[in-house]
Amino acid sequence: MQIHVHSIGDGSTRNVLDALEYVRKRIPQGDYRNSITHLQLVDKEDILRFKQMNVIASVQPYWHFKGPNWWEKVDYRILGQRAEEEYPLGTFFANGIIVASSSDYSITNVPYPMRGIAIGVTRNMDNGAFYGGVEDIKHMDDDRYLLNKKERATVEQMIKSFTINGAYAMALEHETGSIERGKQADLVVLDQNLLTINPIDIAKVKVVMTFFAGKLVYEKIEN
Repeated sequence: MQIHVHSIGDGSTRNVLDALEYVRKRIPQGDYRNSITHLQLVDKEDILRFKQMNVIASVQPYWHFKGPNWWEKVDYRILGQRAEEEYPLGTFFANGIIVASSSDYSITNVPYPMRGIAIGVTRNMDNGAFYGGVEDIKHMDDDRYLLNKKERATVEQMIKSFTINGAYAMALEHETGSIERGKQADLVVLDQNLLTINPIDIAKVKVVMTFFAGKLVYEKIEN
């Protein structure tokens, strides 16, 4: 049985890790793949415990920047300087922790994976129109909405978090999550190469074809 727990604060995350550790010592060894999701604040001392206990970090990268008309009024007002350390995405990857990106729908306004990948890579705002017509950024280092660029992930890491790592979290990595012989060919074709374009443009990339179990189930028709 896998356990999936919602935890936002560092205190609650430590409680969850303590509980999982307690149980782990009292049951047979196994491939349990428990997950903690949200993970807005995580104590630095607890990061390695995810790796040690094979706990998956289930994150929603759509929130990993300083949201216009939100971050200063809510996050920083309540947490102060601690708000600068929110969402330790890069730290999870750097310590070899399995990171699986998810949507948190319907809380996330537009849970399009390309948006999640873009924000995970830039730690910055992806599209001003989503936030009441705020002026778009022109460079990923624009500091108006940049949240701790030390926590940026690579494009490759973010793609894995939305594909093979999500499959791993569901124990389906032998069936889906990557393009390999013997798997069921769940994949999308995009109109641009995520690995070569400017990261701030990733959110604008469109899906032109979708295959499920090897069958074409969606194709964008040009007008």
